[in-house]
Amino acid sequence: MVACGDDSVKKSGIYDEVVSILNRTGKQIAEFPGITASPTYAEVLEGAKLARKHQAGLILGVGGGPVMDCCKAISIAARYEGEVWENFWARPGILDFEPLPVGASPRRREPEASAAAKR
Repeated sequence: MVACGDDSVKKSGIYDEVVSILNRTGKQIAEFPGITASPTYAEVLEGAKLARKHQAGLILGVGGGPVMDCCKAISIAARYEGEVWENFWARPGILDFEPLPVGASPRRREPEASAAAKR
C-alpha cells in the first residue's frame, strides 16, 4: 500500500516516480492518499481497513512526518485483532504480534528551497 499526504508530493513528482517504479516491477498497489497534517484515529482505521482489504504486505509512506506517523499506526491497526486505541495509544500495550512492515520514501525538496537553505 502506498500512502501519502497532501498534493506536494504529487506536485514534486516523487509520488508518480515511486508509483511508476512499483508498476514497472509488477507490484500491485493500493493507494491511500490525503493523510492530513495532523492524522486522526479515523484516518488510521481507514488505512488499516484498506491494507486488510488489499492484503498489503507493506505500507510505503511517501511524504513527511505526519504521513510516516500515520503509516506506523496503520501498520499496527492492520494486524491487530483488538481495540487499537485502548490497547496501544490510550493505554500502551505490548506488541505480541508482527505489525505490517513500513517503508519510507521521503519527499524531496524543490530545487529552489534547497538552494535557499544553503545560503
